Amino acid sequence: MIRDTGYSRIVWCVNARDFMIVSADYYDKDQEHFKTLKARKVEIIGNAPFTTDMLMQNLITKHRSEMVFSQLRTNTGIADSAFNERALRQ
Repeated sequence: MIRDTGYSRIVWCVNARDFMIVSADYYDKDQEHFKTLKARKVEIIGNAPFTTDMLMQNLITKHRSEMVFSQLRTNTGIADSAFNERALRQ
């Protein structure tokens, strides 16, 4: 996992009701917990829940990144064929 993500381990906390990620703890190569992701807001868009506000905090440097998504839309007419493996790799 560390080769693919840079993390030795990720521990996800998932809401059992809707399977949405509530938080995640990230561990470095020495197995030290050094980052935490928190889902701060979930909205229903169309018929599905989407996390629209997240906070990632580095516990060592105290750096934080906020990710806020707005104007999300579903069922916009994109053909299913646009989501095959080849198209997604491009």
